Amino acid sequence: NPPFILPDGSRVWFYIGIDLASEAWTTYVYSKDKKGIINDFYRNMVRDYVSYGVGLPLEIECESALNSSLKNSVLQEDMLFRKVRIERNNSTGKKIEQYFRKIRYGLEKEEEGWQGRPFARNEANQAKTETPIHLEYKAIVELTIRRMQEWNNMEHPEVKGKTRWEVFLENQRDDLSYNWDGILSVMGKVTQTSCRVGYIELNGQEWCIGQEGELAVGEKLIATMKNVEGKKLTVRWLDDKEGNVIKAYAYIKDRYVCELVPVPRYNRAFFERTEQDFENQKLMKLYANTVTDFGRKQAQNIKKLTIIKRTATTDR
Repeated sequence: NPPFILPDGSRVWFYIGIDLASEAWTTYVYSKDKKGIINDFYRNMVRDYVSYGVGLPLEIECESALNSSLKNSVLQEDMLFRKVRIERNNSTGKKIEQYFRKIRYGLEKEEEGWQGRPFARNEANQAKTETPIHLEYKAIVELTIRRMQEWNNMEHPEVKGKTRWEVFLENQRDDLSYNWDGILSVMGKVTQTSCRVGYIELNGQEWCIGQEGELAVGEKLIATMKNVEGKKLTVRWLDDKEGNVIKAYAYIKDRYVCELVPVPRYNRAFFERTEQDFENQKLMKLYANTVTDFGRKQAQNIKKLTIIKRTATTDR
């Protein structure tokens, strides 16, 4: 709880993650109460780390109060993280606690309305006023985020000449990735849809059939269309903070069948096209032609039915 008081006397709830090597605050969620905040935290962590262009951490240390309920879902090892350590509710046992103290007594303390502990050993860390100053919810959220950003942009205590945030971004392992099947199974949104003529509708848009993050073409596309064309699909997907789809997988009765990828776009003006535009046009043409050929062959394979009209006979 940031050390500021709302008009009703309560505090804002923040749930925050820190990268210990860089000391950078990397993800957070906030609310007026704790209901649902822990699920939102891990969902937001995935969104944030994707936006940074880095993989999820290999391991995590977290407190048991809220996290213990997730040990058989989100916090199963190899679901989001390869190693999970759930620490009992012991303030001295969690490494993150020392950084909470540093930001509380080092940066937030300068803010109007800051409330120290009334019986803190260090007199300087005690409440400034007997009558607390109340702040609005939005103001507390904004100043808390601002102070975290300020902290991230300060020089790293050991890596001179680099900010904490630079140390975080510049020291990522190459083998960090995302277990998307697992992530979508525990925190993804679910939409029922279908595949029609090679396209799948999701979130108000048409998507192409893909595999491993790329547009499926040739034999891969044909093999997948045999499984999904005209079929009812369950799509599990995750969006970013603006509502844009980050990742979407299609399933038939819980069996993964394909990934949904955006329709390749390109500039219609020939002389304004970039190299990527020409590549997208080539891919889209190949995709469309394969879909058309598949539909033609499917039609040819449908056996013609001959209906013989029979007249019922009546015994006299």
